[in-house]
Amino acid sequence: MLASMTRIEFPFAHADPDALCSLLMLRSLPALLQASARVYIQALDETNQEILTIPTSLPSIRSLVGKAMREVSDLTILGISEAAPTGSAVYTISSVAAVFFDIKGHVDIDVEISRAMAKLQKAMGAVNHQKVMAVPDYQDKVSGAVKEGDKEKLRVAETEVGNLQYSIEQFEQLNYSLGILW
Repeated sequence: MLASMTRIEFPFAHADPDALCSLLMLRSLPALLQASARVYIQALDETNQEILTIPTSLPSIRSLVGKAMREVSDLTILGISEAAPTGSAVYTISSVAAVFFDIKGHVDIDVEISRAMAKLQKAMGAVNHQKVMAVPDYQDKVSGAVKEGDKEKLRVAETEVGNLQYSIEQFEQLNYSLGILW
């Protein structure tokens, strides 16, 4: 039996491949909404924006997400400075990207507001915990790797708090626009 190996270039290099690979979380997001939706992905920094705008990125994301794409009617990459779509909920993917779902007509707004409020409280608790960990006494006793990990956890938690606050505002605007005063 004859075997052959070929070496090919990977389309891009990335210092933190795990961060961008977390975009695969898109696979479970439509299941959370249990409805078809328009999905928007927005990188939160220049490096990841460049990666997302490579011509092969969108087909790669569609392929990697697999059968969940059947539930997504449209997948769009947003620019860093583009405004989030009105009437969308946001899902934080670490500190490198966010996914926005067009949820108009797909969810019970009151239920989603209460879910988002619970997640917001949890995320705010994580932010407070990370800030407590930043006390000088603790910082003097831990290694540089632990300090960097704590900083990243704080960035992720702060990003999630901001995104959850945005989602709650969007839900409230949808609730108001539907004429439902709660």
